[in-house]
Amino acid sequence: MPRDGKSAEYGPTDYQYGFSWDKTSPQMQECKHSRTNGVQYALVTTDTGYCVEVKFPWSTLGAKPSAGAKLGLDIQVNDNDAGGKRKSKLAWHATEDKAWETPQAFGNAELAGLVGW
Repeated sequence: MPRDGKSAEYGPTDYQYGFSWDKTSPQMQECKHSRTNGVQYALVTTDTGYCVEVKFPWSTLGAKPSAGAKLGLDIQVNDNDAGGKRKSKLAWHATEDKAWETPQAFGNAELAGLVGW
């Protein structure tokens, strides 16, 4: 079952994934536990910037999905295409730049249901 503990510090089921856009060599990392096994991602250039698509295996996240389960989640986009200091950042939920250090800044995502094809 996914968890949404909102602990003050990152624990064993809290992850921080980072994706770096590059036309020829996009990069991914998980900064807290190096849990990247089976994670698939694609970063593509669009007319207005880029698009990121990620597939996380539940086993890599150490969870089993169930309808109604809540997850702590924040998604952020950093503008640092010229290197050096970050120019700007957009966040889905966090209002301060603290999600990198504390899951308390995460928002809530709820699994509405499980889809099969």
